[in-house]
Amino acid sequence: GARRWAVVLCSAVVFGLTIGVSALVVGDQARLYFTELLGDADRVGPVGTSFNQSWRGGVSRILGHDAGYGPVVLIGVAVTAVLALLA
Repeated sequence: GARRWAVVLCSAVVFGLTIGVSALVVGDQARLYFTELLGDADRVGPVGTSFNQSWRGGVSRILGHDAGYGPVVLIGVAVTAVLALLA
């Protein structure tokens, strides 16, 4: 109920504060990380390696090529988000 949403709100606020504090402390490095590096799957190696534990990496390993952000990956992400909200 209400307590669960309070926890969600508190977690979101703390997450936002950590980003803000990191931007104040390390400045440009934090901006680079949160704007470019965070979503860049290529920085950890090829997308299809076992190091890449994202939906995109898993689907790419199954297909044998980079799946990009195609329908299978987006459906997987959406289903995960819905299940997380219902948990």
